[in-house]
Amino acid sequence: MILVLTYHKVLGGPSPDSEFYTIQAEQLERHLELLAQSGLHALSPEQLIGFEPPSQGAYILTFDDGTVDHYEVALPLLERHKCCAVFFVPTAKLDSPGYLTSKRVAEMSRAGQTIGLHSHEHRRMDELGEEDLRAQMQRSRQIIGDLTGKRPAFFAPPGGYIDRRVRDIALESGIRVIRTMRWGYNQKPDYAALE
Repeated sequence: MILVLTYHKVLGGPSPDSEFYTIQAEQLERHLELLAQSGLHALSPEQLIGFEPPSQGAYILTFDDGTVDHYEVALPLLERHKCCAVFFVPTAKLDSPGYLTSKRVAEMSRAGQTIGLHSHEHRRMDELGEEDLRAQMQRSRQIIGDLTGKRPAFFAPPGGYIDRRVRDIALESGIRVIRTMRWGYNQKPDYAALE
């Protein structure tokens, strides 16, 4: 079984931001402590890509939307707990206020974190025509590849909206792991539709 834990904003202090997926740094730190005590194995993105089935229960951490707190708040916590994660970055938002900079994405990659595709413009992909779908994937892959020096292999569709077309185009473009937003346990993982 593989648990995929998905986070969005991780705030360093009190905030009026009450989005469903927003948590405080203390909560993330507590999650990391509980995971360390749980007996679950921390699965690196490389192990998941290598399709090495864990001998025991495992987990992988993911962060969506490429917000600045991923570098300023989440990354130091991950480093302190010796954890790796996949950061899904909508590339059109890079270098915009409140979002990661290109430089920080490159630094995170060099620090051992994995940068995954979250489309280029963070649009609902299951509503796009095939040409737009391919353009969103291609542009995002190009930018992330240029920043990290690596071919991105992870993809999370914005909002979790995915259909067979989105899945097929992602896989055709070289994606090896697709993280959905469906709730569940990956008892027998489908790497093209991780829950």
